[in-house]
Amino acid sequence: MPIHLANGQVVPNTTGLPAEPSLGPQPPVFVPEPVQGTPGANAYTTTTSTFTVPVGDDATPATLTVKDTSWIAIGQPLFIQTAGTFTAQSIINGNTFTIVNSGLSGNANPGTVIGQGAKVSPGGAGGGGGGDSGLPAAPGIPGTYNLVKDSILGLFWDLVGGDNILSFSLGASSPQVVGTPLSTVGFTATSNVAPLSASIAWSGGGPSGSQVVTPSTTMSGSFSGPFNGLTNGATMTVQLTCIFVDGMRMTPQTIVWAERTFQGVGGAGATGATASGTNAALSGGSAGGTTLVGTAPILNTVGQTFTVAASNQKVYDLVPHTSTPHTYVDASLHIPFGLSLSQTFSFLNEHGVSESWDLYESTYTLTGTYNITRAT
Repeated sequence: MPIHLANGQVVPNTTGLPAEPSLGPQPPVFVPEPVQGTPGANAYTTTTSTFTVPVGDDATPATLTVKDTSWIAIGQPLFIQTAGTFTAQSIINGNTFTIVNSGLSGNANPGTVIGQGAKVSPGGAGGGGGGDSGLPAAPGIPGTYNLVKDSILGLFWDLVGGDNILSFSLGASSPQVVGTPLSTVGFTATSNVAPLSASIAWSGGGPSGSQVVTPSTTMSGSFSGPFNGLTNGATMTVQLTCIFVDGMRMTPQTIVWAERTFQGVGGAGATGATASGTNAALSGGSAGGTTLVGTAPILNTVGQTFTVAASNQKVYDLVPHTSTPHTYVDASLHIPFGLSLSQTFSFLNEHGVSESWDLYESTYTLTGTYNITRAT
């Protein structure tokens, strides 16, 4: 939520941060009256289902279903009517996202069920309730500001433009296969000018922590775990925070753990499977010993397309369990493809992690090459 201080007005700096370095006499900043333009998209939405307020540990997520998430940014403070101010943690799709609770004064108690139809808007927009809104005091330098949040320092008004983080990346790829251990994670970052100070913080997938980073236009280092994601979708969030002369900048990166999926052809009647390196071997029926080829780890399996070549054989697809069975289409002909849920069983992946998996088998014995998409 931006705040505009114009016409040279100076508000005392009450944020508790060190005063900005003196830049010498500066001309006043004048912001002209805005010219009415074409209306843009609404920067608010409403919930379309109930949700439960998560605990105020700034880590435990709650999933919200809303009419539109297109305007929401990861890390953005959000005011939710009757619930309070929370932080957007991740955007799942156009209607679903997750929040975390910093436990700000005035937030609803953890465990409170918030009803459908609650308005969601940029942080602090609720107002009207009196008391502590949880927002920091207005900044003391004229300009345009965004309300941003640091996992260590809390909420800040950040001056738009000026010094910036140019890049931030982690040394570990994402996604990792569920159960892949990471003893240390490296990082590199660049900025257009050297910050006054810098720090990195991490949470999820193991112990949370933070450490100081030597400020420079080129920064690098590592932090130690051990880290591991033992469920499909487990996530570690890493955030770089830099304090520049003109304000604070933050940028996050994530490492997600996800499962592979496995496809292949074989005889009929498979009843289970075991991991075989990065592949899986079917068991049971006349399919016993058949190898299903593993893909790279993938979090959202809907929309994934795979190719198989059958010769009077059944087609198989082994995927992590979902509460609603998948449907399939022929990606070339754009017609339904006959794969149905055959078995659900506990599958031990290549790292020894056991989760519930679904095995789909084609309705008919097939011959030919098929491009198949998991449609839903």
